[in-house]
Amino acid sequence: MPSVLRAIAARDGLAGAELPTLGRLLWCGEALPTPTLRYWMQHLPHVRFTNLYGPTEATIASSYFTVDECPADDDDTPVPIGLPCDGEGLVHFLGRADRQIKSRGYRIELDEIAGALARLSGLRHSAVVVVESEGFEGTMICAAYVVEPGVETNPARLRTALAEALPTYMLPTKWLEADEIPATANKRRTGARSVERSS
Repeated sequence: MPSVLRAIAARDGLAGAELPTLGRLLWCGEALPTPTLRYWMQHLPHVRFTNLYGPTEATIASSYFTVDECPADDDDTPVPIGLPCDGEGLVHFLGRADRQIKSRGYRIELDEIAGALARLSGLRHSAVVVVESEGFEGTMICAAYVVEPGVETNPARLRTALAEALPTYMLPTKWLEADEIPATANKRRTGARSVERSS
């Protein structure tokens, strides 16, 4: 599981390890960051590393890619999801057409979280995004909000209210109160007042 590989690499868990009987390492279920793959390949040069990919709904691997060389220093170049198992050319994963993510093994619709947040009273505007995390889960759900004039609230209150409509694994872990949330992604947030992580 890529989350485990990430956690081991983050803690330099292969320091001094050789694992001479390990011949191939396969991963599937979520993307493995290129820096993590580089770490494993540098510590275990005798091992073959293969990326498997397939639709969660079918619980199968439909394509594969065996990494022949340790990735270059470009951390932004993703590992290909490879060749179809039947054989049809090299495939790259460019992302999803929707806003569904996978976090800690759960498939999560960000728009479902955004809808539940928008229904809370006292908020004039809100937005939900996901950012990469160095933690075990790999991603972090973040929420930004603008309160109505005269309304007092905080992330703890919003999280409690949101928990009545959503399961715990869908609740944002980082919150931003702002004076304004731009309508387009290429504008910078303005008027940020506080950032709090909820427990």
